[in-house]
Amino acid sequence: MSKSEDHFKEELELIKSRKIRDFVIDVHENLASSYFWTAPASSTGKYHPKWDNGENGLVRHVKVVSTYGYEFARSIPLTVKECSSKDISRQVYSDTIVAACLLHDCENFGPNYDGTSKSLPKDNGKMHGIRMAKKIYEAKFKGKKVPFPYKCIL
Repeated sequence: MSKSEDHFKEELELIKSRKIRDFVIDVHENLASSYFWTAPASSTGKYHPKWDNGENGLVRHVKVVSTYGYEFARSIPLTVKECSSKDISRQVYSDTIVAACLLHDCENFGPNYDGTSKSLPKDNGKMHGIRMAKKIYEAKFKGKKVPFPYKCIL
C-alpha cells in the first residue's frame, strides 16, 4: 500500500474514477514534497486551527479539506443541461474537486522547506496551490495539451 492510500484511504474512495484516483496516488508518491507527510499545516500556527498544527498536521488538514470539497461538490445543483453542455458529469465534477483538494498542499512550504521559517519561499506559502499545479504540469503534461479531466484538477 502506498503512502497516499495509507493516509488518504477514505478520501481516495470518494473519487469514483479509477483514472483520477490513480493520478492522485501517482502525484502523491512521485511529486509531493517529502515533508508533506509529516509537517504541520502552518509554519506559524497563524492560519490554521490548532488541530492542524504539529506532526502530520498537513495530512490532517488535507483530509478535512477533501471531505469539505466532496460535500461542496455534492451540494452544487448541476442540471442535466449544464452537465452535457460542459461535458462534465456530477461524478467527474466531484472527483476533480476532491482530487484538487488532495493535491493542493503537496508543495505547501515550497521545494526547499527544512522545517524553519527561514526556508519558506518569498510568497510565504500563499501560492502553494499554484506552485503544485505548475509542478504537476511540468512533470506530467509539459509541451502537451492537458487532457480533460486533469485540466479541472490543475
